Amino acid sequence: MRRIVLAVLLVAAACSREPDPPLEAPETGWVEVAPRQRIFYDIQGRGDTLIFIHGGYLDRRMWREQVEEFRDAYTIVRYDLRGFGRSDLPRRAYRPAQDLLALYDALQLGRATLIGHSMGGWAALSFTLAHPERVNALVLAASPAPGLPLPEEETDPLLEVFATRERAGPDSALVQWLHHPVLASLRNRSELANQVEFLARENERFLTLRFWPFQPEDPPPAARLGEIAVPTLVIWGDRDSELVRQNSVATAARIPNARAVTLRGAGHLLNLERPSDFNRALRALLELDE
Repeated sequence: MRRIVLAVLLVAAACSREPDPPLEAPETGWVEVAPRQRIFYDIQGRGDTLIFIHGGYLDRRMWREQVEEFRDAYTIVRYDLRGFGRSDLPRRAYRPAQDLLALYDALQLGRATLIGHSMGGWAALSFTLAHPERVNALVLAASPAPGLPLPEEETDPLLEVFATRERAGPDSALVQWLHHPVLASLRNRSELANQVEFLARENERFLTLRFWPFQPEDPPPAARLGEIAVPTLVIWGDRDSELVRQNSVATAARIPNARAVTLRGAGHLLNLERPSDFNRALRALLELDE
């Protein structure tokens, strides 16, 4: 009889315990970053904040696998850079780090970990240099620091994209970009290649710009890497272009105590190509920072 009573009490205690509240649907909205200029964001999850910044010709949706992995334990913020996703096209050259500051302030974020892919990493890096007190950790994914050498054989294919835009229009330029050497690792992965092409075509309007939208910094971030004091992960794929690989190595070497990780079998879109490996490397950095 005593055993039955004890079992009933245990069941009652378990039933009375408050369950963890379910995750809410993402909050979405716009932040005004300049007159008649807005950026779009979404935010979900709970815990310390992670801000994901997408790479070129894509948008915040490229981080889907990371949202699924980390939203149970972290607050996830994603946003579209100007000219991408649901954000406005820039009217003139601007500094992406200033847009990120506006996002911080509008959402009343404290310190956060910044995860930037490719040119999204430039915004994360510049913000970290300008506002180190608001950054817990930094991740540069396939994103060497601006200001490192750019060999002609690596930059020529990118310049050809813009030359094609002038000659044949944005649609032809987008096709040119989808055949850029940095995306070569997708050629035998048709499903992923189709996903990337879908996102790229939805961001084709960026190629209608007649100017490069990012203001250069003086001195360039590559000259200031020694100032970074937050835990940093520099990560790249071994199938990315030689430029990205070499300059990622150089970036990691110049940041004090940076973690340098090469993902085997991954190209430029490493978080999409090897999401489990990417998430594992990110989690190791986050646990180091805690």
